[in-house]
Amino acid sequence: MDETLRYHQELVERFTQRGDWSNLVRHFMRHQGYPPAMDAAIGVLASRAGSTGLLEDHVTLVIDLLKGWQDPAKWRNVGVMLPKLRNYCDQVTLVLLCSFSHGTLVEALIGQVGDESVVAILPQLLDSIGRGIALARKEDELAIAAALSDRASGGLSAMGQRREALERVEEAVTVYRDLAGKNRVAFLPNLAATLINLTVMLTRFGRREDALERAGEAVTAFRELVGMNRVLFSPNLAASLNNLAGMLCDLGRIEEAVERAEEAVTTYRGLAKKNRATFLPNLAGSLNNLAGMLCTSGCRKDALVRAEEAVAVYRKLVGKHRAGFLPSLAAALINLAAMLSALGRLEKALERAEEAVSAFRELAGKNREAFLPDLAMSVNNLASMLSSLGRREEALARAEEAVRTYRELARRDQAAFLPNLAGSLNNLAGMLSASGCREKALGRAEEAVAAYQELASKNPGAFLPDLAMSLINLAAMLSALGRLEEALKRAEDAVNYRRQ
Repeated sequence: MDETLRYHQELVERFTQRGDWSNLVRHFMRHQGYPPAMDAAIGVLASRAGSTGLLEDHVTLVIDLLKGWQDPAKWRNVGVMLPKLRNYCDQVTLVLLCSFSHGTLVEALIGQVGDESVVAILPQLLDSIGRGIALARKEDELAIAAALSDRASGGLSAMGQRREALERVEEAVTVYRDLAGKNRVAFLPNLAATLINLTVMLTRFGRREDALERAGEAVTAFRELVGMNRVLFSPNLAASLNNLAGMLCDLGRIEEAVERAEEAVTTYRGLAKKNRATFLPNLAGSLNNLAGMLCTSGCRKDALVRAEEAVAVYRKLVGKHRAGFLPSLAAALINLAAMLSALGRLEKALERAEEAVSAFRELAGKNREAFLPDLAMSVNNLASMLSSLGRREEALARAEEAVRTYRELARRDQAAFLPNLAGSLNNLAGMLSASGCREKALGRAEEAVAAYQELASKNPGAFLPDLAMSLINLAAMLSALGRLEEALKRAEDAVNYRRQ
């Protein structure tokens, strides 16, 4: 027998006889580079667990052993050990599950997702989890297995294995649903939280109806939990209501969406009264959401009231923490400006739009990469409002700034910002034409058409309508310059595209 292995086995016997588990742990953490030593440590666990059942010190020992495997260079040892663990008794598998429930190894794996050795190990870990679920008999063991499936899905999702991640969360929901049926108080919170995770994943797969069903189930679960403990679960209920409202709105079920959004606002109001510092931001966000849904439903005056309240709340938050809440205030001001404009209150809308531009300028000055797109959008909106009020020179200056900014953004990321550049060029062309600068307007209109042609060649369904519209604008400008044959050709092209 290998003398090194004999030495380790003798130490195991000595530590085991004395019950000296802390020194056993320290010993094997010093010798992780020697797989037989780790094998011997797990063997001790197997023999003790088989004879005495699951004990606290078993769990502690496994946790401490696993903590020693945080170094990515040692992951190969985990790869060696996990297959061997499946050959030990069922109790040892459950000991491992208990240790994983503390998040030690799972979180470490997720934290090292890019490491090739971790990618190789994760399937073995998940296989052990699946085995644990199959072996588990008691409620606490099942709960551990479900928690692991749910948590492991995060690692798979981060690695791009989205379908496998979805399967893991669905598995966790199934287990928690069964557990909640037997012990509602203990496991309904886990079920509700895992349903929220499942909702997110289903949405990413485009399964919106399935996601909506799970989101509704999560809301029902949180309502029941609020009945058990209002203080603890009201924030979860409010968040799940907001989530459900957004899904209903996306599916065109506006009236139901408004009902859920109003309930979320009511819940956050109550929470903010008791804990202003924590829940005032949530209240502001839910008010903004509700305002948008009310506007979509045609209740513009009610929408305006909610939008103004959201802005007022964000102003208070900015007064206390400018860096943290100025982006939210700027976005809320954009929404408010649009609602004021829709109600014909153009001067007020312009004030809010100018304030939004100032806020985004400040933000872009500190973090250009993050906030330049918002600045470009807000400047473009401001240009349109100035034009509507007949302030043509100011409108032109802002429209030209928007085009310059979108050019810069399109150079960085053409796929993301070419549509915005094309739209801003169209706006600028129209304003130049209205100001009598017809040759300049024609140049911008032609550039807009070229951009939309490029976009439509890659995605006709999305951009052919925009291409047709830009061709009509170009035809009108050519006609105004007396270039009638070219204008007719562009108009015919537009008609052909609209027929496709």
